[in-house]
Amino acid sequence: MNKRDYVGAIDQAVVSARNLNFYDSTVMGTFAKEISRTNINCIERADGTLLTPKEAIKELEGGCTKWQDL
Repeated sequence: MNKRDYVGAIDQAVVSARNLNFYDSTVMGTFAKEISRTNINCIERADGTLLTPKEAIKELEGGCTKWQDL
């Protein structure tokens, strides 16, 4: 980032996301903690609607989301 290589930084972020080890509880615990902090609609459902991580978790657990409440 010191060289302002934003394309390289984005590339590294994409590569890192592809290499998440879902079987490593430490890695996934940290990932889940960090992603759950955001209120940005960044998780896409099959129908194309976007949810925040908290909404997606509620939906997976069988709870209501704002999309179901409309």
